[in-house]
Amino acid sequence: GMVGGVAFMTLVINGTTSGPFLRYLGLADTSENRKRIVSGYKRSIHTKALNGLIQLLTYPRFHPIDFKFVAEHISDFQELTYEKLKEAVLKTKEETPSSEYSAPYLDNIIEYLKEKALENGEIFDDDLSWITDLGPITSAQDHNKRMESENATTATTGEEEGDGDGAPNDSLPTHDLRLVFIDLVRSAYNFQIEKGYLDGRDGFLPLVLLQSLDFAMDHAHQDIPLDDWKAAQLMNKGFHVVQKRLKHFCRRFFSSLSPMKKKHSRSTMMTIHRSSASTNDFIRIKSDVHRAVCFIDAHKWAQTQFAKEFCGSRGIEFLQAEQVIVNESQGEVEKAAAVLAKHNKDDVEIVLSHLVCMILLNKRASFIESFAQKGLMKEQEASEYIEEVEGIMEELRTTNMREHKRQG
Repeated sequence: GMVGGVAFMTLVINGTTSGPFLRYLGLADTSENRKRIVSGYKRSIHTKALNGLIQLLTYPRFHPIDFKFVAEHISDFQELTYEKLKEAVLKTKEETPSSEYSAPYLDNIIEYLKEKALENGEIFDDDLSWITDLGPITSAQDHNKRMESENATTATTGEEEGDGDGAPNDSLPTHDLRLVFIDLVRSAYNFQIEKGYLDGRDGFLPLVLLQSLDFAMDHAHQDIPLDDWKAAQLMNKGFHVVQKRLKHFCRRFFSSLSPMKKKHSRSTMMTIHRSSASTNDFIRIKSDVHRAVCFIDAHKWAQTQFAKEFCGSRGIEFLQAEQVIVNESQGEVEKAAAVLAKHNKDDVEIVLSHLVCMILLNKRASFIESFAQKGLMKEQEASEYIEEVEGIMEELRTTNMREHKRQG
């Protein structure tokens, strides 16, 4: 009895007084203080997401995105207002050197915010003159120049060769120039992976594009013109065949283990078949669009960097061998653009909207991980945010976005 009483009093007294005592000594965070700290981190995450979106909207390929779709999957934008958007855009312009600044394409966001304000019975500020003051929207040529600036650390500049101003004195043999160009394209793909434009967890796309360059490299050693788009197409088809057969095998294997086999009516089976066909069809479209835009961006950047290496700052023209390589690359770009053009415009819009979501979510995860690594966020707090991000990304990977858009 005595021992039990002492133990009980110890638990009661120590348990109720240790927390306040530690807080009084400043040795423990109060829940209120911790909530305020985490709230500050959330604001930083929201700001980072909005700045990331503004940056993406300076790229021509992301101009046609459906912002409503993006806002539904990125919680940072669900409370976005016209005033917050304006403040972030103007701040970005103010903090960016004029030589590096490009105006974002905001039409789709403005339209979304306007509809949202009308639905809530709010007054929308029709004075959009500040958007005009931002300057002209980024063209494809400006986009290529900026990619060169952003990716300068991942590629050779060639300024240590030749006469010192970036231009070699003599043209290299065609097959050597082709090898240099392929390395530049590889550098562009690595940059896309680093920035989250190419998601290594999203299917075989990075592997397809990088290995297509291995085939192109082998052909270049044989002095065969660039043909990495064809290699990418063939490899992608091969991967999808393997994936399809593997899924079919797994489905049959696990169904054979099930003791109960549910019978479906003929109409139900036809409905399942149509739904599966629709989903598979859209997966193919998504793969085509994503592969084409990444391929085109990589080649366009490589062409710009190639000109910088072999023409330097003097503005001289390509020699004949160098022009051959650029023409080959442009031919590959046109092949990819033809595949992109054959798909429905609305489908392309959905895929690009999906891609923006994936890029922003990848950046969000990296930002949260940096907080945890610096000790600014507890491991448990960071893991909860990361799990949330991974859940949204998995949903995006498995959702038939075309059906989602129809329902919306």
